[in-house]
Amino acid sequence: FLYKDFGTCQVNACYVNNTTLVARKVQEHFVDGDKLVLKATGHRHDGTTAEADIVLAEFTEAKDSVMYNWSVFDLSKLGAVDYVDFKVSSTNPEVPGYFCLDGLLAGIKVEF
Repeated sequence: FLYKDFGTCQVNACYVNNTTLVARKVQEHFVDGDKLVLKATGHRHDGTTAEADIVLAEFTEAKDSVMYNWSVFDLSKLGAVDYVDFKVSSTNPEVPGYFCLDGLLAGIKVEF
C-alpha cells in the first residue's frame, strides 16, 4: 500500500482461480487426502498479521473438488493492512504453487 504513512487500506475481497496447468496437475497427481490451499496474510506496520484461506483443490473419500471457475476470496478479516502476501501450499509436490488473481477490492482512506 503506497500511502501507508497517510492512511489505511482495507482489503475486502478478490477473485481467485486455478491456472490450467495446476488444474491438470491436480487431476493427474492428487490422491485421497491431498489438498491445495491459498493463504493470504495481511501485514501491518506494527508487526501484527491476520490470515485468510481458500481451498483451491481437495480430494477426499467424500468428494473431489478442483476450482475451475473464478471464486470470491473473502479477505475482509485481514483488516487494515500495509501489504498482503499470498502463498499456495500443496500436500502433493507434483502440483505447482500457481494461482490466478483478479478484481482485488479494497477500501482506501488517505489523510494528509
